[in-house]
Amino acid sequence: MLTKFFHNWWLLLIKGLLLAALGLYTLFNADGTLATVVLYLGIMSLVWGAGEVMMAILGQANRMSFLLEGLVDLFMGFLLLSRPGIVGLIPILIGIWVGLSGLVLFVRAIGERKTGSATWGHWMVLSIVLIVLALWLILDPMGALISMTWLLGIILLAFGLLIIMISWKVRAVDQVLKAVR
Repeated sequence: MLTKFFHNWWLLLIKGLLLAALGLYTLFNADGTLATVVLYLGIMSLVWGAGEVMMAILGQANRMSFLLEGLVDLFMGFLLLSRPGIVGLIPILIGIWVGLSGLVLFVRAIGERKTGSATWGHWMVLSIVLIVLALWLILDPMGALISMTWLLGIILLAFGLLIIMISWKVRAVDQVLKAVR
């Protein structure tokens, strides 16, 4: 089961590349309106959620955390794309979503640390960053609305780059496993 995770390292790479590209696009098009930010977030959460659900279906380690995060992301994506008029609530909803994702990743990091995974520290850093961002979004929604485009670009870029780094570590393990077989 764990071998499938390492064999499918390329799924992580694709997710990382898409997130990093979307982050760069967002940063270089920061003049966009809040509706555009809502569209970006909706698309990004659908892509991310589909990837997480796919990884759970493919039998990855921590299947339940992948499935839970994927379902939360898919729900947020559908909500943001189907009800763009909820702009005033967006920072709070995104804060809740990011906070839940951060908590799930925190639990994943602890689980991976117990198994001796080399990527547990990456997940831990990412979970802490997401929890801090969630608190900011929930406690200062008006300030968050003003800077949401830049924040989104930075989050997407950082998330994408971390996922790319993790995918290369997973790829290295896959190559070792292939050599052993």
